[in-house]
Amino acid sequence: MMNKHFLDNLHERELHPFLNYYLNHTLGIAAKTIYQERSINSTKGENEWIHPDMVGYSLTTSDWSEKVVSLAEQYNVPKVILYSFELKKEITMSNLREVFFQAVSNSSWANEGYLVAVEIDTSNTKLVQKMNRLSNSFGIGIIKLNLDDPTTSKLVTAGKRKEEIDGDTVNNLFEINKDFKDFLADVERAVKINRPVNYNLDEVKTLEELKEVLTSVEGVDVQTVQPTSKPDARTSLGNEQVMDWSINVTGKKPKRMIIYNEEYEAQSWKQVYITFCKYLAEKDLTQLKQTKLTGRNRDFFSTSDKNLRVAYLLEEVNLFIEVNLSAQQIINNVKALIKEFNLDITHIKIILDMNN
Repeated sequence: MMNKHFLDNLHERELHPFLNYYLNHTLGIAAKTIYQERSINSTKGENEWIHPDMVGYSLTTSDWSEKVVSLAEQYNVPKVILYSFELKKEITMSNLREVFFQAVSNSSWANEGYLVAVEIDTSNTKLVQKMNRLSNSFGIGIIKLNLDDPTTSKLVTAGKRKEEIDGDTVNNLFEINKDFKDFLADVERAVKINRPVNYNLDEVKTLEELKEVLTSVEGVDVQTVQPTSKPDARTSLGNEQVMDWSINVTGKKPKRMIIYNEEYEAQSWKQVYITFCKYLAEKDLTQLKQTKLTGRNRDFFSTSDKNLRVAYLLEEVNLFIEVNLSAQQIINNVKALIKEFNLDITHIKIILDMNN
């Protein structure tokens, strides 16, 4: 059993990178967090219980030859499976029905839906029997998430796959939530090229970064934290902080970016990199295409996605950029490009989210 004090200090959204690691490395599912607070709500409560915590997709034909894929299309073989995930810290006899039917409601649109929790007392026979009955009746799978080693997370019950998705609910989520719209954009691109695409998806953290999350949670003691008489830099910026270009950014999270007084949303390091490269493309496309920036064993820019591990297409300029990079590598690349383009680094700021 996990320490109750630890669970109390843990925020449900801190579970997302652990589930993302498990889905990516174990199940081959690319995933994204859906922020309900970003949705356009016309009436209070109208869109309650339709937002999944995370969504994901997997391609069924990515390893097939082009001829077989073409043949499969003639027989309407589905090329993509869509997933929905509801995350909770724990599942008990007292909350099972509530959290389960929340997962049912939030996952009605997807091919497969899952309820995910860190703490599930699988030794409780009554709890397990009740979970199995609900899963069999409604098709929702259950995952027990292992925070110490996400790859050993347990699929308690598998979700029942539906052949068709609920188009009306998908369309509703698409219209009201930008995160879901970005997710579907990646799915559409992936289906077109028959290769996984994660331009807008959650960054897959390393095991070291996940351990830092656990350490930060374990170090919190709400009873010993005392208010200070003088606010620190985080408080004065409303839990934001301008990044110092000399620091190591591993484990830190960006929130937005300012480039010569123009502000851009950038809530992942990948988004920081893409945003900056788009700025450079608009500034001097020729120079960007001729950049000398390259890695020791691979290119960072190419006119073909086949030369890169995970390629993002700058559609306006028909140039691919490598986005399968660590947070620190992205910062190193941005600094190198700033120098190459003779930009003033003091006019380029990355704002960190100090809540993470």
